[in-house]
Amino acid sequence: MANVQQFTSKLRRRPHAVSPVAAIKTWGSVSTEMEVDVPATEAWKLYGTVDLKNVTVPKYLAKVEIVEGSYFKERFTKVDNEKLVKETEVTERGHLDYGFTLYRIRFECIPKTKDSCITRTTIEYTIKEEALDNIGKATITGSVNIMKDVAAYLIKQKTNV
Repeated sequence: MANVQQFTSKLRRRPHAVSPVAAIKTWGSVSTEMEVDVPATEAWKLYGTVDLKNVTVPKYLAKVEIVEGSYFKERFTKVDNEKLVKETEVTERGHLDYGFTLYRIRFECIPKTKDSCITRTTIEYTIKEEALDNIGKATITGSVNIMKDVAAYLIKQKTNV
């Protein structure tokens, strides 16, 4: 079983200023982290590639019902193999349909010891002032599930060696 820290989540909002030219926006971020008993470089072998979907998607695929028009598109905006950081941003639909103007997901693998690491997920967003009722859609729940699945997979691989 993975050594799991208490999940910590943080929500920060910058006070918004009135601007005569731009729409007022609020920004924030939500993050969580987990300690995993594998080296950061091993965790990065999944987080840093598209292989992450091979560990997480099959578990949920049987439970997913595709509703026409409910998809979203995202693009990788950063993959840093030295700092072990990957970022994606939603580019179509999804959170953008709810008034978010930016919805970025960052995965990080942070070395702790030679045999353990901290995996951290952060969601950063900006949302239009008139859409603040939708701010609850900036949730970390899906990322927490991914982190738990990846941790369990990595520990299983480690014990099978």
